[in-house]
Amino acid sequence: MFGNKLNDINQNHYKTGGVQIEENFNLILNELQKINTRLENLETGQKHLVEGQIKMHLDVIEVKNGQEKLQKNLVQSLGDYTEKMIQYTDDKTSALNKRIFRVETEIEKILRQ
Repeated sequence: MFGNKLNDINQNHYKTGGVQIEENFNLILNELQKINTRLENLETGQKHLVEGQIKMHLDVIEVKNGQEKLQKNLVQSLGDYTEKMIQYTDDKTSALNKRIFRVETEIEKILRQ
């Protein structure tokens, strides 16, 4: 784009006086304004990318924290469940031992008769 405008400037080389300089200056100024607009658009786009990257970084931190909590809760839950299984097994074992004792006592009574 800028190269085409320079060709226009070269073609206008044969014009005389201040009109030629003013036209060349206006062409250059126009191109600089276009470049400035494009740079502003690039800066805005870069700002959005940085903001998105910061948000993504915060999301990753949140996911990591959630994962750590989940692991801690899982370990705690497994511990609690294991304790309940042990208590249940102990209760059943105690009940069976009482029954066996009663049966053995009855067998002893029968054998004594």
